Amino acid sequence: MEYKIKVNKYSIYKAILTIANFSLKLSPMEIDILATLFKYGFYTITAEARDILRKALDKDQYSINNYIKRLKEKNMLLEGEDKEIHINPSLKQIVESNEITFKFDTDN
Repeated sequence: MEYKIKVNKYSIYKAILTIANFSLKLSPMEIDILATLFKYGFYTITAEARDILRKALDKDQYSINNYIKRLKEKNMLLEGEDKEIHINPSLKQIVESNEITFKFDTDN
């Protein structure tokens, strides 16, 4: 069975993250932060990315920093050897595919 969900190009990232959230276990604000990063093409958390997040989500710098810390704890954001924070490549792959397929296996 196939269900199609219509989204526009601005809400696709939030839609995919929301659908996959049964596995990701993210809060609504964490989804908004990741969706905003994808929407604006930020895959590394730079000062510019933080500024965009603050403006787009109407949050102060301390709130954004706390959410970034939580996303690191959940492995959605990873700190590289260069000490820069990057979006987890696995998450990037899921979101950029623009399509998710779920298969359910049941134990009888």
